[in-house]
Amino acid sequence: MRCFLCTSIVLLLVTASPVFSQEVIWSSMFGGPGVQFGYQCVCCSDGGYAITGSDGWMWQQKIILIKTNSAGTEEWIKVIPLSEDSSVTSKSILQTVDSGYILCGTISDSISTESVAFLLRTDSLGNLLWYKFFDRDKDDWFHHVSATSDGGYIIAGASGIYIQNKMNFYLVKTDSEGNTEWEMRYGGSLDDTAFGVIQTADGGYAVAGGTESYGVGWCDGWLVKVDADGSVEWDQTFGGTNFDRFRDLVQTPDGGFLICGYSFSYGLGNQMWLVKTNAMGELEWYQTYGLDGAESAKSILLLPDGGCILAGNSSSFGQGPDFWLVKTDSLGNLDWDAVFSTPDGDVAQCVVHASDGGFVLSGYSGYIPSGEVDVCLVKIEPPPTGIPGDFPGQN
Repeated sequence: MRCFLCTSIVLLLVTASPVFSQEVIWSSMFGGPGVQFGYQCVCCSDGGYAITGSDGWMWQQKIILIKTNSAGTEEWIKVIPLSEDSSVTSKSILQTVDSGYILCGTISDSISTESVAFLLRTDSLGNLLWYKFFDRDKDDWFHHVSATSDGGYIIAGASGIYIQNKMNFYLVKTDSEGNTEWEMRYGGSLDDTAFGVIQTADGGYAVAGGTESYGVGWCDGWLVKVDADGSVEWDQTFGGTNFDRFRDLVQTPDGGFLICGYSFSYGLGNQMWLVKTNAMGELEWYQTYGLDGAESAKSILLLPDGGCILAGNSSSFGQGPDFWLVKTDSLGNLDWDAVFSTPDGDVAQCVVHASDGGFVLSGYSGYIPSGEVDVCLVKIEPPPTGIPGDFPGQN
């Protein structure tokens, strides 16, 4: 069985940051023969974890939902097909107040290649309770779902005609049963795709992704702020003349935003990218992280010290890609970083807080051309006392 190790702390060697080794407390692999991809995970009310992903490759994918205990030991795995003759993937998950789960994703038809977005709910054991389809255009994708203060859900993705490179941000607000309250599209005549959405302190929503319709580059990071009914209040683009895209975001206590992703416009290639804005989305600062390989951030956590944790991937420090965990201070300066890897390629998709102050990363591990890839879950110990990022455990 493949096991994750902390293989290097590389950026620290060229900074004044404290040097220490983040140890792997445990790592778990899930899946049988073939290809199983893991995406987002959630820390559950019982201290365990749930991961959503897919089983199969290309046009044969089915949803998998995995539940573990607090030590990463499998409790159950459910396969949710939704469609017998299409490819179904789920990349985002929430736990409900009754310990069930909400998943969103995309169903792609193997013949027409058209796609339909979906939202589904299960009980606490992963049994399907209901599902809803969202079919606005030839291609409709859901990438991320967040809970809203009224008990409903806000879901972000893209809608349009993918083969013609004409996609728009797609935002849907539902009630607690998945019934549509409103839906909106935002964008221009090219490819604009949303990857992250949060409810903001004023009751509206902030959506982050990439736009080819606006900005100065091939693709720019795009942040769109809307009110509670989905009407645009403002939007801002970020990036240089190359390809830059946002993947996740959080709101900061000052009302601004921290948005992470990747950039080809700054640094020595594809860099992990962090942007801080004020409450109107105006740039306050940005930072990039990486050497000369391919780096990206997929997930962000805000920490009590004003800094953040970024989870993503790097190919600069080993054979790559490897899991890469980066801790910053409140200005985006590097506090510490750590690389976690197996002998095969490892792709991190999400990071969540663990109850002891550590972190849990989810993703997948394996060599895709070999046809052997597994869902993985990795628990990282808390930072040592006095090291930036040390904080009381929280879910």
